[in-house]
Amino acid sequence: MDQFKRFDTVDICDVCGSNLISSYYKDGDIVVCLDCGFLFVSPRPSIDDIEASYSGLGFYDTWISESKGRLKLWNKRYNRIKSYLKKTSAVFDFSAGLGTFLQIVRSHGHRIYGTELSESAKTIALKQYKIELFDSHHYFNNNFSNYFDIITAWHVVEHVESPRLLLTEFYNVLHPGGYLIIAVPNADFKSFKRIFQRQNMELAFPKLRIGEEIHLSHFTEETLVRLLTTIGFQILEVGIDDHFAIRNFKTKTMYYLYECIRFLTHKNISHTIYVVAQR
Repeated sequence: MDQFKRFDTVDICDVCGSNLISSYYKDGDIVVCLDCGFLFVSPRPSIDDIEASYSGLGFYDTWISESKGRLKLWNKRYNRIKSYLKKTSAVFDFSAGLGTFLQIVRSHGHRIYGTELSESAKTIALKQYKIELFDSHHYFNNNFSNYFDIITAWHVVEHVESPRLLLTEFYNVLHPGGYLIIAVPNADFKSFKRIFQRQNMELAFPKLRIGEEIHLSHFTEETLVRLLTTIGFQILEVGIDDHFAIRNFKTKTMYYLYECIRFLTHKNISHTIYVVAQR
């Protein structure tokens, strides 16, 4: 498959339910909700085309080549969430990729569960870590209602058809008092780059292509928090996800600079948004 076969039009905002939708960047198929400001892609590739794209051979080659840096990244994320863990928590990682994060969680004595869309990633996770990853419907049923202590979703909600539906499913399978830990790209960062670095819209919102990351939604802190709270979550923490796989002086400096700006101005102009929410 070298091009998407089918496209679906979305004419209702997934965050606030408004039908007041307007074009934001036509060449990138980006539209905006005029009521809440949520940015999303419409028309967009069908879910079957997206699944086929992620399952292509070689899609995770870059991740594998950066395995040392990504191991540090996953350890750093584990250390950030461990204050929310019990002695033996049930941890569900949605879209677990190659399973590296779940392997770290398991090594600390916790029970692990995970999903993954890509068949190639499932194969790697099973071969490398003996972790079996399932499709999401395996967990989103009555057998796992009110079950999990923690759900993590690292840069995945922006890829799904309906963030509202997914986050509602998370709410249902978390036990009361359980935690959702989520990280997504920050749409405000794109606006910052366009204004202050004179970056054009094509670089900020590139047209979706097979074999590349497919972002269907573009969140700001405001739109993500609004969506979570309307579903019923209580927001405990909002910050920045230190997502850099390559750790060097430049990336460390960028992260701490973003943290300082957010502390002083209460504005997030970094690449990412990090939220801890509780059911």
